[in-house]
Amino acid sequence: MRAADLPADDAELWLRLAAGVASPEGPDDWSRPGGEEAEDELNETDSAIAAICAIDHYDWLAVITALAVGGPGTSASAADLAGYVRDYDPDGAERGEDDEDEDDYDLGDLDEDAEFDELSMEGLFLPVTSLWQVLGAIDDDDCLTPLGWWGLPEAMRRVWAPSGGASA
Repeated sequence: MRAADLPADDAELWLRLAAGVASPEGPDDWSRPGGEEAEDELNETDSAIAAICAIDHYDWLAVITALAVGGPGTSASAADLAGYVRDYDPDGAERGEDDEDEDDYDLGDLDEDAEFDELSMEGLFLPVTSLWQVLGAIDDDDCLTPLGWWGLPEAMRRVWAPSGGASA
C-alpha cells in the first residue's frame, strides 16, 4: 500500500494487510529494478509470492475453518496448516432437511491420481506463517493469537467476497 492509501483506523489497516497475505497485490515485476538475478531463478520475495498464489481456495478454507473452530492457542505452524488441509472434510458436517436434494460431489473424484503431498503443502504455507507472525496473528510458538482468531476469518471473507462499494 502507498502511504496515501493507508486507512486511519488500525483495525482496518490490520485487516487489509492480513487479506493481502492470502491475496497479494503489487507491481507486475516483484523484483527490485536493476537486479542481476538469473531469469530462470526466483528471488526470495518472488518465491514467497509464488507459494502463496499456489494455495487454492479449498486449502485456505480448510485452514481458516480449523483455526476459527480451534480458537486462540490453536497450533498454526506450516506443518499444522498442511495437516488441516489434509484432514479437511466439508462433507463431515451434518446435513439439514433442505440439503437432501443437493448433489453429492466427491472432491477425490476430481483428480483420482493425485496424492496429498504434505511436505509440499507445508512449504506453501511457510511464507504465510512468517507473515502472520509479523502481523501478530500467530505467536512465536506458532499458535493462533486472539487477534488472529478475530481477524483472519474476516480478512479471508474480504478476499473471497469483497464488497462492491466499500474499499476492502
